[in-house]
Amino acid sequence: MKNAWIMLGMAVVFLGFYAMPSCWADSGVIQQKLQIIPGNSDDNMLVLAADGTVIRGDDALDLMQAGRTSLNIWLGGEHFYAAKALIRAWQNRYGGTVGLIELKPYQVVAGVVDGGWIYRGISFSMRPDILGLPDKKTIRKLKEAGLVARQVVYAHDELALLVARGNPRHIHRIEDLVHPNLRVWLPNPVNEPIMKKYARRMLGRFDLWRRLSGGAYCVACQGAKDVYFTSNSAQDIPEGIRSGHADVGLLWLTECQNALDKGFKVSLVRLPASQSLKGERSYVAATGSSDRHPVAAREFLDFLGSRQAQAILVQYGYVGANRWERRVSLIR
Repeated sequence: MKNAWIMLGMAVVFLGFYAMPSCWADSGVIQQKLQIIPGNSDDNMLVLAADGTVIRGDDALDLMQAGRTSLNIWLGGEHFYAAKALIRAWQNRYGGTVGLIELKPYQVVAGVVDGGWIYRGISFSMRPDILGLPDKKTIRKLKEAGLVARQVVYAHDELALLVARGNPRHIHRIEDLVHPNLRVWLPNPVNEPIMKKYARRMLGRFDLWRRLSGGAYCVACQGAKDVYFTSNSAQDIPEGIRSGHADVGLLWLTECQNALDKGFKVSLVRLPASQSLKGERSYVAATGSSDRHPVAAREFLDFLGSRQAQAILVQYGYVGANRWERRVSLIR
C-alpha cells in the first residue's frame, strides 16, 4: 500500500507539471519524449570554437551532449542577430568553445522541459547552461518548474517601419499606413507573435487595425485594399520592399537593422514610443538546470550586462537594458 501511494504521488506531480496551460500554451508547446527538430536545421545548431572554427548540425549536438563544449546556450527566437557577435566577444575575454542552438521559442521551451532533442532520428539528451527567450512570463514558469535559476534582462526591441531607400513615399508615423495607394505589408495575425501579441493591439489603439485588416485574419493573404499579410515578415517584408512589391512594412527594429546590414536598398523609420511599444518586448537570459558549466554560465550572464555587450546589441538594432535590468538576479 505504501508503494502504491508513492506511485500515485509521483503520477500527480508528473501530470500537474505537464498540465500547466498558462505556462506552455502561450509558447505552443506540445509535449513528447524529446523535441523533434526539422531535418534541415544544421545552421540552427552550432559549436563555435575560439579559433573561429564552426561545427554544425548533428556533429555539433554530439559535441554538446558529450561535454566537449565550455558553455551551451539555447536561444528561442527567429532573429537573435547579435548572438554570434556576443559569443565571439565573450570568447575573446574567457576563451572556450560554445554550443549554440537557435530555434523558435516553443521549440526551445519544449527542449528544456523534455531534456533534449531528436534530430535526423538520433536522440540527444541535454539541457542548456544558458537559456534565452523574449518572454519573461515563460522564464518565470520555467523557474517554478526548477529548470532555470538566475536571470538578466539584457535588451529590448521596438516596432519600426521599413521603407524603400530614401523614403520616397514620405512615411513618418503609423497613421501614414492608411494613405491611399500605399502598398503595405504586415506580419500576419495568425502565427506571428509580433502581430498577435504586440502590433495588433497598438494598431487598434490608433483605430487602424480594422482599416488595415479589412476583416481578414489569415496568412499570406490580402487584408484591406493594398494591404498584404505575410507568412514570415522578417524575410518577406525586406524582400518585398527590395523587389518593389511593397512600399512599407512593420517589423521589429532588429529586423529592420538586419535588412540594412544585408545591404538591402531600404530605410528605417523610427516610431514614437506610443507606437513603437518601446521596452515592452524584453530579452531575458537565464541559467539553465545543467550543472556542467555553472561558472561559465554566471560569467556569461554578467557579460550580457557589460558595456561591451550592450554596445554590440545596440549595433544590431536592440534597445539596451537599463542598469537595474542588467544586474543578475534570482527569478521571481
